[in-house]
Amino acid sequence: MFFGKIDVIILCCGQSQRSDWISVDPRVDEACFRVNALGPTVLTREYLKTLEMDEKGNLPHTHFVVVSSVAGVIGAILSPSYTAAKHALMGYFRVLAMEYLSRGIEVSIVCPSLAFSPNSVLNAFSNGINRMSFTFESPIANGEILTEPTSVHMPTARCAQLILLAASNKIVECWLSQRAILLVLCYFSILMPGITNR
Repeated sequence: MFFGKIDVIILCCGQSQRSDWISVDPRVDEACFRVNALGPTVLTREYLKTLEMDEKGNLPHTHFVVVSSVAGVIGAILSPSYTAAKHALMGYFRVLAMEYLSRGIEVSIVCPSLAFSPNSVLNAFSNGINRMSFTFESPIANGEILTEPTSVHMPTARCAQLILLAASNKIVECWLSQRAILLVLCYFSILMPGITNR
């Protein structure tokens, strides 16, 4: 086995987006999908191919902790490609869990909401493949300037702590938010589709 024994793999990558739905270049959709969905998925597949099954067809126990986003549960305004990619990421890993849980592979999907990350806005995809969503002279994306956390932003240290807590307790899926109302909206969006569009 090339990697030796690995018990836990945390897959945490992403690139946000700031663009309205209609004006997105299809190449942005593809690039966003590669970063947010295919990257972790392909990496996981390649790792799993290196594992040797035992005589019962089981793989060495591995726990994948997938950091997705609340955007994978409920649509995020001005982030159409990002939202779709995070839905896809969660779909890929839900199926992995369904197919391989009985064979030694566990999956925890953690969906943070807004966490304070000034670079998220500065490096976000926009509607064009060669454009970022800001200029260096004026680092504003759709009115956003992040220099310090707001009341809706979870501190990154707290977010990391909750991700590790979910992983250590092997929670199958959890949603994280600084504000409870967003979590309520997530439940409503699943139980009553369309209610969040109003």
